[in-house]
Amino acid sequence: MKYAGLISRYIFILLAGLGNLYIFYQLFTPLTIKAVYLLLSIFSQASIQDASIIFRCMTIEIIPSCVAGSAYYLLFILNLSTPNIKIKDRIKILLFSFACLFILNVVRITFLALIFQSIFFNIVHIIFWYVISIIFVAGIWIFSARFFKIKSIPIYTDIKQLYKLIKRNPNKKAKITQGFVIRLIGGFMQVFSILFIITNPQSIIAWIFFTIGGGFLTIGGLIN
Repeated sequence: MKYAGLISRYIFILLAGLGNLYIFYQLFTPLTIKAVYLLLSIFSQASIQDASIIFRCMTIEIIPSCVAGSAYYLLFILNLSTPNIKIKDRIKILLFSFACLFILNVVRITFLALIFQSIFFNIVHIIFWYVISIIFVAGIWIFSARFFKIKSIPIYTDIKQLYKLIKRNPNKKAKITQGFVIRLIGGFMQVFSILFIITNPQSIIAWIFFTIGGGFLTIGGLIN
């Protein structure tokens, strides 16, 4: 495992999360609005107005939480934090997982719009938001890993291989340098996480990043 490859993967992860997941929302917001509109048009007349869909005399606003940018980002993290995958295969897996999440999310929004006036809407919405959304991401990743025969585990395999690789190195100075690089990566991840947590303290992804950064700091500290 090359250090450059590991560092570049985690740099991409950090960059993709900048601007409050700007890239993901810019890409998937218009796609989600259009797809939901097309599905709802099957059941009744619908129209698009800015970021809203007019359907059955209702205005359905597609807000950021509907687009689920954080879910796409989590799939991105799982993909980039998994080592031993060729670039071509990594792109295929990413596109496949994004496509699965996009389809499931569009169906979810459409279903909620169809039952909006039902007495069960609130409970169904809560179930979708807190339970099924997590199952979506976990299920998509597990299915993708099996379908594309991925044997590595996100983050864990990186840390395990990195620790073993450095421990085998007999060069004392090289070990010190490598330990410093690992701590530097962990430090950047934790700083990035803290900045994100300040603006959005309930962000699960930010806390995950904070924990991962702590893992890198710990591994770097054990190397001597």
